[in-house]
Amino acid sequence: MIKTVFLPLPNRLRDRIPKWTERGACLDYPEAEDFFVEKHTTQPSQFARRVCGGCPVRGECLDYALGRPEATEFAIYGGLTPEQRRQLARDRSFVRCPGCGGAEILVESRGEVCLGCGVSWLV
Repeated sequence: MIKTVFLPLPNRLRDRIPKWTERGACLDYPEAEDFFVEKHTTQPSQFARRVCGGCPVRGECLDYALGRPEATEFAIYGGLTPEQRRQLARDRSFVRCPGCGGAEILVESRGEVCLGCGVSWLV
């Protein structure tokens, strides 16, 4: 089991942490190994999916991970695995949600889901 130990950060580093991280639902589970994945994992655990699904900062978390793929390579961010985020990054400029027009689309084997409004459709 992975045990996470949080140490106090020096002030110069504390200022670099995005403020939205203070509101993340995952903060209630600092020892949850379900937020860490192997390199080519394609689906988050049910636990991570449930926690991230109700998180108030899911969008900010996903944007953070999409902007830093090398730094987020082994963890769930915004409810998505690194593999899902790579797919989203490849596809997000080509697909728009028919419901809200958003570009944050998750492409799955059976269809697509808008991460903005939750509308899903078959492809």
